[in-house]
Amino acid sequence: MSITHNNRDNFSEGTKKTLAERAAYLCSNPNCRSLTVTPHSDSNKSLKTGIAAHICAAAPDGPRYDPNQTQEERKSIDNGIWLCHNCSDIVDKDEQRYTKATLVQWKQQHEIFVIQDGGIPLLPYIEMSTLTGLSMPSTGSFTITAEHVEYYRENILCIENRSGRVLNYFQARIQLPEPVVRLQIFEQPPGENVVCQPDTMNLMVYASGEGSSVSGMGSRPALDYKIKLGSLPPRSRLEIHFFCVRTEEFTEDSNFGTEDIEDEEVYVYHIRGEFQYPLMNEYLKREFLVILDFDKSARSINSQVCEDFDESKQLVERMIFW
Repeated sequence: MSITHNNRDNFSEGTKKTLAERAAYLCSNPNCRSLTVTPHSDSNKSLKTGIAAHICAAAPDGPRYDPNQTQEERKSIDNGIWLCHNCSDIVDKDEQRYTKATLVQWKQQHEIFVIQDGGIPLLPYIEMSTLTGLSMPSTGSFTITAEHVEYYRENILCIENRSGRVLNYFQARIQLPEPVVRLQIFEQPPGENVVCQPDTMNLMVYASGEGSSVSGMGSRPALDYKIKLGSLPPRSRLEIHFFCVRTEEFTEDSNFGTEDIEDEEVYVYHIRGEFQYPLMNEYLKREFLVILDFDKSARSINSQVCEDFDESKQLVERMIFW
């Protein structure tokens, strides 16, 4: 039970402790985030320099006081935010700048920050879509005709690290429904070397008997690509455009693509990848999977939400790697 002095609806000790722990004893001001607990000179104690501050004041005439709140709402954890003493003093002295909405946003963002940087980082945001038409080159002379728009499909892959942590040794494998004849990296993290190249399989040829001859396979556009980065920094973005053509353009090779498969529905086009992150003095790996929905008649791609690979076993069972 909270103790009320001078008409103040104070937090209980349990609420204060939970606010501090949910904030990892860091100030929730995103421009501060100073540590609010240190060792005490007494080896049996710790020294806390933070405060469980009220978002809406605990008493009338206080900053951001809301007369419509009940006593229970005023002293509930939802009305609290963990701050260092300095930031607590600042937000109370300038309530016009530090509104209720601002402090609620600080609290929400800080708890996300603690989750991301204190444990497993969030999965990257990954989206693949088909552009309507073709993008225009930024320099040089060019001509784009209706035939070009019909012949090519420009598929845009966007990968964003929206977390506050570095995703190390980032790599992904893309399985596309149509062969790629050209690609262009439109945006990449500063200072990072992006490798995006075809993922081709080794071809084995057998010949027997005298006079047997073997003819080599000519070069052909790839359906699968690998992307590798040393790291994907926080708040960074990678954008790659894949220019594809119809699989039927290469039907001279009967083993190319999926046209020799009776039921093409068994194919699940996808992006599968992994990254590493440090935790407790070691690097752990996290795998992810994005399913690509392909509309064959429109030759367009839409992606589903990026999710943990281990949680997608029902989809994995349907995947065929060629």
